[in-house]
Amino acid sequence: MSDADSDSIPEFFIPLTENHPEAIFSDGGALVVVGDLDCYGEVELPPWELARAIEIKHHDSRRRFLAGRRLIRGTVAPLIGVRPDLVPLAIADTGKPYLTDGAEGSVRVPYLALAHSGDLVVTLLSTEECGIDLERGHRRGPGHGYDRCLDPVRLSERFFSQEESLFLAQLDKRSREESFFTLWTCREAAIKADGRGLAALLSSTRVRSEHLTNDSDARGDVMAIPVQIGGDTWQALPWRMHGRYHAAIAFKDLPHVIHWRDLR
Repeated sequence: MSDADSDSIPEFFIPLTENHPEAIFSDGGALVVVGDLDCYGEVELPPWELARAIEIKHHDSRRRFLAGRRLIRGTVAPLIGVRPDLVPLAIADTGKPYLTDGAEGSVRVPYLALAHSGDLVVTLLSTEECGIDLERGHRRGPGHGYDRCLDPVRLSERFFSQEESLFLAQLDKRSREESFFTLWTCREAAIKADGRGLAALLSSTRVRSEHLTNDSDARGDVMAIPVQIGGDTWQALPWRMHGRYHAAIAFKDLPHVIHWRDLR
């Protein structure tokens, strides 16, 4: 896992250097795209999405909503050969985005996921069910605050399993915060992949503490963190980005290759 304030690409990502989308998904691969809130600013949205944005009263929330829709449409449109506003994007009652049957094109992208936090937005495209989460962490020191008061132990006692909460409580302050966000993003990425919604699955989701002590094996290869939701297990890959952003992606079975495109 990369350093918490680093811009390095995680070793399990392959930078996307050429525009051959058929190569991304032909062998069961996946694509992660990250951008700021102004990326794909030229992309037009359909009237129903613009109307929905107007209903969002909070300015920052509205910006993130619009940025997420533009990122998905701007990424998917060239893959299926349509204008961005014609991408057949729909949103489930649980908030999970999906492409309808009209998304057939030269490249089939049946599954996608979306997350945003702070000034960033990320999307994940895959040939299998998938989920992604993004959280901006707490920045320490005078003049570096995000106006976000974080108590990992208290939050874990409310939302996590007892095992997870006890694991966090025995860590030092810095490690506790880092591990909290690893837990949170892995759990939420898996819940998004499942698709039944946070409220329905939060209490039945858990990560065993032994999977949090090391994020790589003896060879230095990053290991997936298993997330259990009832009788199902999802494989989550967490990483960190500059600005104290924490992220994770989740799949039932890890893709053969995960491509990375950074639009910042």
